[in-house]
Amino acid sequence: MNELEKYQFEILKRYVLNPNEFDRLILEYNWSRNQFEIFMNILNNFDEKETFTYQDFETTLNKTLGINYQGTKVIITYLYKANQSDKLVYKFIESMRKEGRPLSSEYLSIEKELFGKNIGK
Repeated sequence: MNELEKYQFEILKRYVLNPNEFDRLILEYNWSRNQFEIFMNILNNFDEKETFTYQDFETTLNKTLGINYQGTKVIITYLYKANQSDKLVYKFIESMRKEGRPLSSEYLSIEKELFGKNIGK
């Protein structure tokens, strides 16, 4: 097995024993350890930003990891399900609202809960 296969096998074993959304992302996108570290750095950077637009986040994911709009939607949904980066998810959806962008059904259900908690305030 090469390094990617070893890493993926390690993640798969862990996911079977203790499922979590980050391992699911790694498996779904076939990320290497380095790609996952890049993803986590992106999350940390956006978590620390006071403001950003949904386009900033989508563009960063696309340029660094080749993830398109649909992939971004999967990631935002996974982050929400994993109770990770609530402020990032909140700011992402809030930015879509401010731009007048229609929200998908996935985003509408996330918005209802997060905005009710005033996560971004």
